[in-house]
Amino acid sequence: MKPKIQLLAFLIFILFSTSCSDDDTNVEDIYHTWEAKDFASIESRGYPKNEENTISLLLEKSGTYQLHLDVNGCGGEISDISGSQIKFTPATCTEICCDSEFSKKLAQMLPKVTSYSIKENKLTLSVPEWGLIFFELAD
Repeated sequence: MKPKIQLLAFLIFILFSTSCSDDDTNVEDIYHTWEAKDFASIESRGYPKNEENTISLLLEKSGTYQLHLDVNGCGGEISDISGSQIKFTPATCTEICCDSEFSKKLAQMLPKVTSYSIKENKLTLSVPEWGLIFFELAD
């Protein structure tokens, strides 16, 4: 009798875990590659994003991040993450040349981020008294 109950419980688990699937990506955690899209702040007009350039942020479960700007690459650590709170160490970047003002501002603001939210395939980073940084899932 016990094996039948276990089999039934297993089948119910499979049914529920697959019945809620859909084609839309619904990201549950932050550890992905995210493409930077825009800023929302009073001064964001001074840092327009060139849509031809892909600027991405890779957040790794190991507690590190990689920031790929227009030309340069950066890296750092996620010094704290819990609930919706997150803190980044300042990025260490190569200095080849020529990153856009958008990229420079992103690298500058990342250590000032205090919290994040994820809705479907969109990540929003919050910088107190400055504004928001918007990303979309890239991977």
